[in-house]
Amino acid sequence: VLVSHEHGDHAKSVMQLIDNGVAVYMSEGTKAALGDAAKYAEVVRPDKIKNIGKWRIQPFRTQHDAAEPLGFVIEDGEDRLLFATDTFFLPYKFLNLTQIMVECNYALDILDKNLLSGRVTQSQAKRLLTSHFSLHNLKSYLRDQDLSRVKVIYLMHISSVNGDQERFKKEIQSVTGKPVKICEA
Repeated sequence: VLVSHEHGDHAKSVMQLIDNGVAVYMSEGTKAALGDAAKYAEVVRPDKIKNIGKWRIQPFRTQHDAAEPLGFVIEDGEDRLLFATDTFFLPYKFLNLTQIMVECNYALDILDKNLLSGRVTQSQAKRLLTSHFSLHNLKSYLRDQDLSRVKVIYLMHISSVNGDQERFKKEIQSVTGKPVKICEA
C-alpha cells in the first residue's frame, strides 16, 4: 500500500495493514507524523524509483498541508498510472501515461456560493485553495499534458459540499476527450 500523507482519511488504517502483513510505503515525513502507527512502514523518497514486486514506483512531491505528501507514478510494464490526491498544484509533466487517477475536489463557483451562504467558513475556503485540486486547475493541468496514450481518467476526492461529480466528469471529458470515471469514497 502506498500512503500519500498522514491525514486520517488517507492513513487511518496503516497500523492494521502492517499488523496484517501488508507492506506499507510512505515518505519519511509521513512516517514521522504517524509515529508508532507507522514504525514498520518502509520509506520511499521523492523522485527516487522504488521497485516493489512487478511494480515500478516513482514518488513525487505534492502540495498539501501535510508533513511530506507524495503522489506516485506506478508502472507494471504495460500500464503507467499517475496517482495524485490532496494537492492543489502539480508542476510535473509525466510521459507515456495510460491512466490518470487524480483529485478534483471543488469548483470555485460552488465554493464561492457556499462561502456566501455560510455553509463553508473563510478558513475552510482558504485551506481548500491551498491544499486541494480545483476543477479549474485540474483542467489546466490536463490541457498541458500529453494524453495520447491515456485510456481513462479517474476523478477522486470530490467534495460532497463543494463538488459536483457529474459536472466534473463532463467537463474533464470535454477538455481531454478521454473516458472519465468517478471514484466513490
